[in-house]
Amino acid sequence: MSVKQLNAPGVFLDLAKLKHHIRVEHDVDNYLIESLGFAAIDFFERACGITIAPRSFVLTLTGFPTGPIRIPNPPTTAVSSIVYV
Repeated sequence: MSVKQLNAPGVFLDLAKLKHHIRVEHDVDNYLIESLGFAAIDFFERACGITIAPRSFVLTLTGFPTGPIRIPNPPTTAVSSIVYV
């Protein structure tokens, strides 16, 4: 089983809110602040085993499942397609 992330949680982060929270008014450190925001989300998700920022994943199984398919990174809100090759 492998899980591949298709997109980054960019919409989830609001740079203006991050800057307001840490009281930064200039634009010099925008890239650093945004990077630290992504790192914080990644750390939290890995530590807790859940996904808090909306994004898309592709789950690939090595064979036909004999039992239930366990979808990692809960909570799952939608399954867009299932393909058996």
